[in-house]
Amino acid sequence: MTDRALADRGARIVAQTIFDRPLLLEAGAGTGKTTTLVARALSWCIGPGWEEAALRLEGAEPHKIAADVLQGVVAITFTEAAAAEMAARIAESLASVVDGREGDIRGLEPETLEALGSATRRRRAEMLLETFDHLTVSTIHSFCFSLLTDHP
Repeated sequence: MTDRALADRGARIVAQTIFDRPLLLEAGAGTGKTTTLVARALSWCIGPGWEEAALRLEGAEPHKIAADVLQGVVAITFTEAAAAEMAARIAESLASVVDGREGDIRGLEPETLEALGSATRRRRAEMLLETFDHLTVSTIHSFCFSLLTDHP
């Protein structure tokens, strides 16, 4: 692997596993920004996001935890088509985890989910899929409109 490819892979792993600071993705068209963001959302929801929600909602049913995790994620794009694609890809990735096919998830680095056992990953992904309507994926315009509508 070239130095450039190693640096790129390292940046993708950071983007998929580090959540304690802001992330900026800057890249040209077709370089994998959406793929990285989908993997990041998946990693957050199944891993640290779930853990934080479970602590906050101690003793809550898994569906409530899953809904809380998804309500804490906002994925914003510029076009309706891109928003629909991102939502579909997140759902497809969760379904791949449920089916035990994490290796089929485009752009997901193997290190991203390996800290959790496969049974835990599958159970969480299943609950997340069942409460998927709590996830916000929208355009910047739609998101801002909803903020202004909710908080005039």
